[in-house]
Amino acid sequence: MVPTMKINSLLSALAVCLMLIPNHASSQENQRPFITWQDTLDLTWDDFTPKDGVSTSRSNIALYMKAEPGVEKIKNTRYYFNDYSIWFNPNSSYYDPKHATDWNLRYFNVMFDIAELSARLTLNPSDNSAWSDKRKSFDRLINASLEAFELESGFGKDTAVIMAYEKEVREGLEQNPKEEYDPDETKIDYIYNLIEHIGYSNNTLLGNGSSYFQSFNGVSFGIGGIYKKLEYYADIDFLWSRALKSGIFHDSKLNYDWIEGKTTKMTAAFKIGYRLYSNRYIAIHPVTGIGYSAYTQTFKDENGKKNESSFNPSFNLSIGLDTDWAIQRFVSPDGVGSNILRLKTYCAYEKNKVIGNYWSLNIGLVYVIAANINPSSKH
Repeated sequence: MVPTMKINSLLSALAVCLMLIPNHASSQENQRPFITWQDTLDLTWDDFTPKDGVSTSRSNIALYMKAEPGVEKIKNTRYYFNDYSIWFNPNSSYYDPKHATDWNLRYFNVMFDIAELSARLTLNPSDNSAWSDKRKSFDRLINASLEAFELESGFGKDTAVIMAYEKEVREGLEQNPKEEYDPDETKIDYIYNLIEHIGYSNNTLLGNGSSYFQSFNGVSFGIGGIYKKLEYYADIDFLWSRALKSGIFHDSKLNYDWIEGKTTKMTAAFKIGYRLYSNRYIAIHPVTGIGYSAYTQTFKDENGKKNESSFNPSFNLSIGLDTDWAIQRFVSPDGVGSNILRLKTYCAYEKNKVIGNYWSLNIGLVYVIAANINPSSKH
């Protein structure tokens, strides 16, 4: 599983990294630039700051792990990830010129290599663990490794141990080359814990219903999720139209006869779909559902008071097709997400006691936001 990162996580990791670097190291004009670990680079005494009386210990070599946020776009997918680099700060790394031996320099270079090897072993891009967890693993490993090297070498006095560590760490680096970020291009479908949509909806009554109302138009809202190939969501449509004739319904409680004119309709339904086909861009879901509809007219009584007259809710069954076009996908270690344009087409059969049973044709175009907090889930 490839490592990735959300925008907020990228900024957070970068902020943590910057906190590790002393502010004074970049604020003074005479400060030297940090040195990034490279396979062909060895530190020299010129890279250190001379200071009388300092010891040859890890407290006098300043090593940092810098998180480097990045993003890679492949087709319609953006992959957010964290890379790393190991830095050496010459301004906070000290040596005593009286003890500037070749062995002491090799001692410090082994520490620099240990830092790089610790990063490769714990910050591997194929490990999809949270960046904070990998950081903790890195901190534990580098501290334990440097402490062991110090103690076994007698703080740089045992040249045989320095040579042994030098060979062992170099072999470790060769056996564990730094992995470049490699997004999984075959990863197309995801399990979304949450999908939300908003958009346009049209509801046209057929047969007997068409003689009572014009087509309804309005907005659609919904929320649900996707598990493997199963999609489930609840949606609510708020629609507006006109009654084509008066006398459709007499509300005895409010003593109101429905008239030709403005009418609203609210439809709520629960739907289940199955992903029949999908690729990086398109997903097709046959969908079925159950719901109810309520028709309302607003009027003012003889006292000027505003009232609403409604049919009793009528139940309906629906069957249709959702066609999704993934505008853009996002992959990060905190989750995956998609921006989707969905075409909803379905027929509904409504059992209505007032205007009779009828079929309706429904078309909607909605914008879907899909998100998942578990990027390791794959179809």
